[in-house]
Amino acid sequence: MKKFVAILAVAFTVLAVQARDPYDMYPLQLSLFPELQLFDQDVHITGLKLNLIYGYNTAVSGFDLGLFSGSGDFEGIQVNLLNYAEGNATGVRLSPVNLSQNSEGIEIGLVNYASVGTQNLTVGLINVTKEAQGLQVGVINYTRFMHGVQIGLINVIAESRVSFLPIVNAYF
Repeated sequence: MKKFVAILAVAFTVLAVQARDPYDMYPLQLSLFPELQLFDQDVHITGLKLNLIYGYNTAVSGFDLGLFSGSGDFEGIQVNLLNYAEGNATGVRLSPVNLSQNSEGIEIGLVNYASVGTQNLTVGLINVTKEAQGLQVGVINYTRFMHGVQIGLINVIAESRVSFLPIVNAYF
């Protein structure tokens, strides 16, 4: 009886762990719009995501290419006219506009915006985040908290003794 209960407990544990995975994973996504794409928005793409117009998935790991891209979380390389991650974006992001909650890695664009924070190299005309760690290079660099260096025409670290400095600003 004890063996049967132990086997049942292990079986339920294995099934419960498998049931926690909220993502079905697919290696390829092809999108015209989120409503018209190969796989549903709720699946995790772990490979290539091609956005002919606009594509969205809850999680993307891999290479994301196209016009407009949206995801919950992103990890990999993104090359689009607009990169948007509702959550975390990790890797290399090349786009005229990069938007995320948190960003880690390298962002190169005209406008780079992270609503919470960045831990990366950010290069753009306008770079804005609440908390930055690393290097911001741009015409306008703005952050509330900084652990790193800003290089640009207008550099603002709101929560520092000297909040504005042209050319170079730093706080550690």
